[in-house]
Amino acid sequence: MKKCSIFSLAVILTVSIQNSLAQDISLIKTTHLSHYPSASTLEFHQGKLYVIGDDATQALVLDKDHVLVDSIRLFPGSRKKRISKKTKADIESTIIVNRDDSDYLVAFGSLSSSKRNQVLWVDLEDGKWKKTSTFTMNHSDIDEWNIEGTALVNNRLLLTNRANNSSRANHLLVTIFDEKKGINPDSIHSIRLRLPEGKSIMGISSISYLKEKDMILFAASTENTSNAKDDGAIGDSYIGYISNISKKLDQKELRPDEIINITKHLKSKHPQKIESIVVEEPSGKDLIVHLAADNDNGQSMLFKLKWKM
Repeated sequence: MKKCSIFSLAVILTVSIQNSLAQDISLIKTTHLSHYPSASTLEFHQGKLYVIGDDATQALVLDKDHVLVDSIRLFPGSRKKRISKKTKADIESTIIVNRDDSDYLVAFGSLSSSKRNQVLWVDLEDGKWKKTSTFTMNHSDIDEWNIEGTALVNNRLLLTNRANNSSRANHLLVTIFDEKKGINPDSIHSIRLRLPEGKSIMGISSISYLKEKDMILFAASTENTSNAKDDGAIGDSYIGYISNISKKLDQKELRPDEIINITKHLKSKHPQKIESIVVEEPSGKDLIVHLAADNDNGQSMLFKLKWKM
């Protein structure tokens, strides 16, 4: 892979924290990506952490300690650090797909506008962008589209649609992802995700499937916005899980087995809008997880945690 000097190791500041925290969550590392914008989705594959920002022109490739090892240009021809809000693809979620014995990072736009329906394919063997396709979805339960999380559970693709102050319901959408034909917009099952209700609407921002435990982990946050396009004041962030997920995909409603306010565990002076969660490695009851935060300021934060479940 061709390395890019723009994202030098000098811009990444890491702080290791050893203290054990309450609720069986301990913060291992905080990483400030001061020159990388809008981290919105993470994937961990063969010892590498892939980071994509929703308006970034490149993906970062880090090791498990958040040290930069490479970068991947996602939009050939674009040399800017950030893509404008009007024209960005708004990449919010990713999955890993194996096709013809090759692994691909597949990245999805949010569907929140006509320009945000792209699907990007990156070959992880050579680290090069391969192609871009588009996708559409239809379902009567969805008032406003804002796809923020994706995961593969056996042969089914799960997508999460995020709530906001106007469209107040979170949904998990279940469909089949054909590697050549994409998503069939007419064969989608909708599941209402019942998250705790309060003064602020909690919107789901990421899912990640843990096959060893047959569960999806998720991240969620509160944000004062009335639509899928505009940012708002950042509130608290949460992580949680739903167990035995492969047996629950025909239900009409789901509630999390557990949900934890992660804000205080991050030990940050400023609110962090957690956008993505991914597992590094399961080890018995302990999970090593990575979180990404996009705080709408042209920078990003990563957090590495140990979660005793």
